Parts: sequence; structure tokens; C-alpha cells
Amino acid sequence: MRTLTIILLLTLFSCKQSVSKEKEVAIEQNQAELIALEFINNYVEFCNDRNTELGLTDWISKQPNISENFKNELKKISTEAEKNNPELGLGFDPIFDAQDYPDNGFELEKAEFKSEYITVKGKDWNDFKLKIKMERKNEQWLVNGVGIINMTENERVGR
Repeated sequence: MRTLTIILLLTLFSCKQSVSKEKEVAIEQNQAELIALEFINNYVEFCNDRNTELGLTDWISKQPNISENFKNELKKISTEAEKNNPELGLGFDPIFDAQDYPDNGFELEKAEFKSEYITVKGKDWNDFKLKIKMERKNEQWLVNGVGIINMTENERVGR
């Protein structure tokens, strides 16, 4: 009887730990999703603000939930594009990987938490999708890639 009681207690304890771990993972995933959505929707607002005096790299550098790797890569791509074509630059938005974008923002389509990708779609333009690469650093989720920034051809959503 005593052995049965011990087995029962161990089983209950391990189940409680398992549920707790699942809850922890769900909270982590939710945080990554919220940061990805906040970033891309704030970026839409930035793009919609025709009166802003901030350039893209200046705006990005002020964002707290973006990795330094992302900021550096964007700066590098922008500098090269301006050097190669001073009038046109890239000719498209490197974050949207397009010339146009959903003016009303994005909503979550799916999260691939194990691979750290969040896919978003336009609120009024369901066919416009972006995959956002997230990175966990110092107990915080950061955007580390979207559009052509830190994304391989295979990682990006095809158009």
C-alpha cells in the first residue's frame, strides 16, 4: 500500500510539472506573437505617417524589440542600395519585401514556435503574408528577421 501511495504521489507531481511546463511554453509563445504583431503593426503606422521626418534606419534603431543583428543588416542593405542606385535605392520596402503593403495592418496567421517563426497576414489583404523570425535573447523576444532582412529565400513567404 505504501508503495502504491508513493507511486501515486510521484505520478501526480510529474503531471503537475508537465502542465506547468506546457503553460510556461504557451506564455512564451504568446509573448513572441505579441512582439511580432506589435512590431509589424507599428511599422505599418510608421509607413502610413507621411509627415514623419525619421528615415527607416533611424526608426528601426529606436525600436526596443529588434535585434542588433536586424538593425545592422538593414543598415548594410540600405547603404549598399543607396550606393548602387542613389535615386531609387532598393526600389521596394525591405521589411514588406514589396512596394505595397496592407494599410490597415496585420493579424496573426500562425506561429511555428519550435522554429521561432510567426506568420502574419494583412487584416484586409489576406493574401499578403509575412514570416517574422524571432530570437530569444536575455529572457526577451526580439524580431530578428522579416522581408529580406536576415531571411533566406526559403524562409520568406512567396508572392
